[in-house]
Amino acid sequence: MIIDFSHQTKNFNQRPINKKIDYIVIHNTERNFHTSLNLLTQLSDYPVSCHYLIDEDGTPYQLLDDSLRAWHAGQSYWRGQENLNDNSIGIELVNSQPDPFNGHQINTCTALCHTLMQAHNIPPCNVLAHSDIAPYRKTDPGAQFPWAILAQHGIVPPLPNSVAPNRNFDSIDPIQAFANIGYDTHPLAEHPELLPLLIANFQRRYCQDNVTGVLDVQTIGCLIYVSNQC
Repeated sequence: MIIDFSHQTKNFNQRPINKKIDYIVIHNTERNFHTSLNLLTQLSDYPVSCHYLIDEDGTPYQLLDDSLRAWHAGQSYWRGQENLNDNSIGIELVNSQPDPFNGHQINTCTALCHTLMQAHNIPPCNVLAHSDIAPYRKTDPGAQFPWAILAQHGIVPPLPNSVAPNRNFDSIDPIQAFANIGYDTHPLAEHPELLPLLIANFQRRYCQDNVTGVLDVQTIGCLIYVSNQC
């Protein structure tokens, strides 16, 4: 894999001294390549950046060295940690939801994730969607992102295949299950109306044929399965 270093972002700072790289966060840009590149590299009133940008033809651009802190995660949370910009690498794929992702992009994303996981000792459970770490305000990379392909290559844990329809789920506390996986469930105490957003983002990753925001039998089965993986 040949990485293009010809574009560098102006939007970054230093990582905290006590933080190591623990996570990879996958995004989509929701814009074309040139607009995305400009947004991710140039100063603005609302500056953002990432470490890697993958064009639709599969070309990977490194916009920032891994050791530096990009501004891709925003307000974020996972397994008790906040501000995941501090300890994550951001990968953006050029895509406009709900368009399918290009196969060349996914091949590059898979290879890049594998390289980064080896370089920084990142386990599959720590390869996340932007919607995982910010489930009440983000939906990317969306239900079209082929997590199953990444799972086949060991980039993320195996995905749930099916759910037994007659299984008794009455004893399951779904909020606790979401928390056990790593999601931020704290806002639900004061704002229970946010729960469908969390459910829908979970479905976008694990139940992609069933993105309803409803905690049905299939979703609960997937929730149980995923909560036992990491």
